Amino acid sequence: MNHHPSAFANYWRILWSAIVTTIAGLRVTLKYLFSRPITVEYPDMLPEIPDGWRGVHAYETDRCTICRLCERVCPVQCITIEGEGKGRNARLLRYEIDYGMCLFCNLCAEACPTACLWMTGEWDLACYRREDCIVRFHERDPEEERKKLWPSLRNHPARLKKKAVEAESVGEETRETQA
Repeated sequence: MNHHPSAFANYWRILWSAIVTTIAGLRVTLKYLFSRPITVEYPDMLPEIPDGWRGVHAYETDRCTICRLCERVCPVQCITIEGEGKGRNARLLRYEIDYGMCLFCNLCAEACPTACLWMTGEWDLACYRREDCIVRFHERDPEEERKKLWPSLRNHPARLKKKAVEAESVGEETRETQA
């Protein structure tokens, strides 16, 4: 003897299941229907950022040893480091992060042995062009390097010779205007 439920009983079981799942879904909807809206009218109102938020990186150039661990551990290779020299004589030439690719995974900050790289709570990364997503934390500034070298270059023989030639030409121009 087969004890298969009849088609009529099966119909009512499926109907009851549909009613129960619909009520469960409506319960969630009704809960939010009568509560305050959670929409933030950005930029007039800024959202609250929770602790531990992984935003834009902060970087201290002076503490960096140019070990390139952050660059190697990055899963999407969005960090670019250029330097010259090794050890204590190493000089950082360029440090940049492409936030168009960054996953904000914090692996780079965890790998940094000197803790010169960390994640901040800064979250607004809006930009209009893809090139603007690249943040240059350190870039070689030739003018700044020239200013640092100025005292040693001031008495360089080629510079002294150039100054003498300039002084002569200015002296000749002055004589010609006076004549």
